[in-house]
Amino acid sequence: MPNQCVAANCTNKRADGFSLFQMPSDENLRAKWIQQIRRRRSGPNGKLWNPTKNSFLCCAHFTEDCFNPVSKLKQQFGIEMKQHKKFLLPGAVPSIFPRARGTESEASTAQPKKRRKSGAVEKRRRIE
Repeated sequence: MPNQCVAANCTNKRADGFSLFQMPSDENLRAKWIQQIRRRRSGPNGKLWNPTKNSFLCCAHFTEDCFNPVSKLKQQFGIEMKQHKKFLLPGAVPSIFPRARGTESEASTAQPKKRRKSGAVEKRRRIE
């Protein structure tokens, strides 16, 4: 059984206490998850990544309103739960994906770099 999240730049593991969720079997919901994960295969084609039956996503990629509140209530009342396991609500879609520096999403919002002035140009101006 896989023990790590499949999201890019995510190293969360079941052993560290994170809940992992299998890809949904509903095709429409599965397509939404794949679109949100936005992984691509490396190489010249860069095709969209397809999850396998062993692909899991961790709880860090879901907002709190995606989880069943019963587990949170049990935790508040002191009812022991195995590693405080979270349960997804039906139809929940992941939405939290911090991107690594230099990815396409950050590149489109980044400010253009300022050009460095050449020392040779400044020297010529002083001589003139």
